[in-house]
Amino acid sequence: MTAAWISDVGVTDHALVRWLERVHGVDLERYREEIRAALVAGGFDLPQPAGDAGLYIDAPGVGVFLVVRAGVVATVLHPSTGETE
Repeated sequence: MTAAWISDVGVTDHALVRWLERVHGVDLERYREEIRAALVAGGFDLPQPAGDAGLYIDAPGVGVFLVVRAGVVATVLHPSTGETE
């Protein structure tokens, strides 16, 4: 029987990603390469100015925006809601 409090325990995105990678064998590098390819398809080109608040790159054919800050993809946004979830 599961303790009642267990449903209150949060799980971070970092923990979830590591679970997928280490328990289920998900190849994260494959998805990093897909994101990089989407950047290129969206016309992203380094270098990006230091201190930039973020560039929004439309990933053609994928249906999301990639937000790049200081040369790093920081998040992925759904275009109709602007949400990350």
